[in-house]
Amino acid sequence: MNNRKGMVYTTFAIIATSLLMLLFAFTSVSGDYTSDESPFRIGEASYYLKNIEGDLGRAHQIAVRRAVSSVINNTVRNGEPVENLDETLENVTLNGSTDEFHTVVENSSLNSWRETVIDSAKESRYQISIEFDEVTFENSQVQLQTTLNASTRLEDPTTSAKFNSTPQRTNTIDFEGYEDTMLLIRSEDTYINNYRKCGFDKPAEYIATGIDSNSGATYGEATTDTNTDNREQKILVNNEPSNGEAFAGVITDDSVSYNDTKYLTGLDADSIDIREGQSLILYQSQVWHSRIREVIETGCYMQSTTETVGPGIKERLQNQLEAEEDKTQGLETIIDKSRLPQDLQYLERSNLGYQYFRGAEGQRIAGITGDKAIDGSRGYREGFRVDQEHIQDWNIQSLAY
Repeated sequence: MNNRKGMVYTTFAIIATSLLMLLFAFTSVSGDYTSDESPFRIGEASYYLKNIEGDLGRAHQIAVRRAVSSVINNTVRNGEPVENLDETLENVTLNGSTDEFHTVVENSSLNSWRETVIDSAKESRYQISIEFDEVTFENSQVQLQTTLNASTRLEDPTTSAKFNSTPQRTNTIDFEGYEDTMLLIRSEDTYINNYRKCGFDKPAEYIATGIDSNSGATYGEATTDTNTDNREQKILVNNEPSNGEAFAGVITDDSVSYNDTKYLTGLDADSIDIREGQSLILYQSQVWHSRIREVIETGCYMQSTTETVGPGIKERLQNQLEAEEDKTQGLETIIDKSRLPQDLQYLERSNLGYQYFRGAEGQRIAGITGDKAIDGSRGYREGFRVDQEHIQDWNIQSLAY
């Protein structure tokens, strides 16, 4: 029996010590605590406030996500961009609605969450005040980074304990799957493109230069299989090409000549970094890895670092064609002109979305534009152009003409 009493007293002492340590740790950080009664009740109050501050981050993320969805939906529905985006997002995040946005996210707003917390605290005989000082928003690639600054105060009438804190919560809202409202509005509500990250910064990469080639350009998927199907869509990368005429192009270290096939010689296929299925462009004596068609077909977004920085998430929500003045990075995608209304299709303009709508003209790109192609029926694009800024940024001067 004595041993059991000893164990009970020991456990009680550990619990009491732990609560006192928790109280000491919290009051050391808060800098504003007064009490003259039970440390157990005080420890509970401290833990209660910590839980609320943990929930604050989740409430902030949910409120901003709903606010973003409501802004995009309103823009798509009305065909007009949001003015004063930061102010609008902050108001909807806090209040659930503004003069422009009615009955959208009231139950998910931060103010709605605060009311629920205050009512719940009363059941535990706590008095809580929560003030939202500021909500900010910044571009972060295909994401929006949002930061909430708040002030909290908890009072426990039972113990006279008081706790103050100024929590800050930062969340990142992923925009993948959301519509690019800038492209939608600029295309008269016809060009629907959802945000998706490309996974690479530049859509073309120089691989190697050979000794000789025939004139013109071609493209296709790299293969070393001479028996593959759809040869006209493949570029054979092989030291011993056979029936090369059936392929779109051939890369070899032997001197060859094919009537209808583009070829590039003087390259040891085993010494260059070309993977099976890789998308290639052959032009004059060079071989390039090109993802340009992938960007067009998927509508994915790359980082824009050219002199005229592309609009980021915030600017696109406001139908702007350039990043804010102090920004060095934005977003860009390559558009398909054929998806635009006929009266908005301009042959000579750059296919870079924001540059296209700024009226920037561009140059043809070998292996993409049809004039240098051997067969226009294989997906060459007569109207494809790239502006000079991107030609330099992507270092594709050798492909431009």
